[in-house]
Amino acid sequence: MIIKNFLPFLFSILFLVACSTDEQSNGKKTMFDVESSKTKEHTRIPRSKIFAIIPDTYKFDKKDNLYRKGGQQYFTMIEGVGMQKKRIEADKLEQVMKNMLIGHAGDITFYEKIKVNSYTGAYFEGGFQENGAASIGVWFGDDTFWAAFVGVYPADDEQEKIDLLNILATLYYDEKFTIDPNEFSDFTFDSSISGFKFNTVSGERLVYTPTGKETSLYEVEAYLSFSSGPIYSELAGEIALRNVLLNMSTLGITFQSKDYKKVKLGERTALLLESEIQEKEHKQFLYSILIIGSERSVLMYAVCNLDQLESPNDLKKYREIFHKTAQSIKF
Repeated sequence: MIIKNFLPFLFSILFLVACSTDEQSNGKKTMFDVESSKTKEHTRIPRSKIFAIIPDTYKFDKKDNLYRKGGQQYFTMIEGVGMQKKRIEADKLEQVMKNMLIGHAGDITFYEKIKVNSYTGAYFEGGFQENGAASIGVWFGDDTFWAAFVGVYPADDEQEKIDLLNILATLYYDEKFTIDPNEFSDFTFDSSISGFKFNTVSGERLVYTPTGKETSLYEVEAYLSFSSGPIYSELAGEIALRNVLLNMSTLGITFQSKDYKKVKLGERTALLLESEIQEKEHKQFLYSILIIGSERSVLMYAVCNLDQLESPNDLKKYREIFHKTAQSIKF
């Protein structure tokens, strides 16, 4: 049995920064820091820059995006983007991270600040009591990324916990590794509509910008990003979207409107949110559409930086580009 989580990939669109957090263990530090280096035994987690030594008993489940050993024994890695040159209060980040972790790890019962190599982060334990499952994990990162490892195991099997801790102890983030966009071959779209070029893979999402060479997403007129993941129903999609909006608000992002609507793209249902948003001094227009399939869903997250537009009429142009691009998505 897999504990289903409804925001495995939606959450990674958020622009987070891994700030220091207060220790929550109510006492002396009890968990070790992770100090590892990449070896020939390390395996890269698909669609990420994260490596770990993974026993042969764990097999990658592409559908659910996790490594599984048995019904209640598995682990998953989630990677997201940071917020370069932007700072948010540590307590806000901590609350958002805990909200996300609850979906993956259940009720958090232990939480303590640690380091993963040079990165700030935290170790946590939790579980899904009603399913007899326990969980352990870490999250870590800096201004450019964040990542989380969550392992779930039968609560009465201490050896399985030790096995997951041994994997956790080998985690290594290779910031210089370049991800091949062809890893995201489970969906396609027509890039000629916007003319945008592939820029980077960041936080398990493909990012497209006007030239493909820009280094700041705040200094372009507009950009597109795409990700996919195991959301199988309208209800799951709505729950995920509401959680994302809540977390963005917690981070201080304000919305002109949080009202999303159901639309049809061919035979598929999609959840569409269009709104002006304010992120500190940046005023943006957001076009976010989640297209729901029977086995997975695709999210297109498109942004127009309103202060970068040469003319107010350009917003109409980009909205049309966003809409036509969404219609071209196939999976």
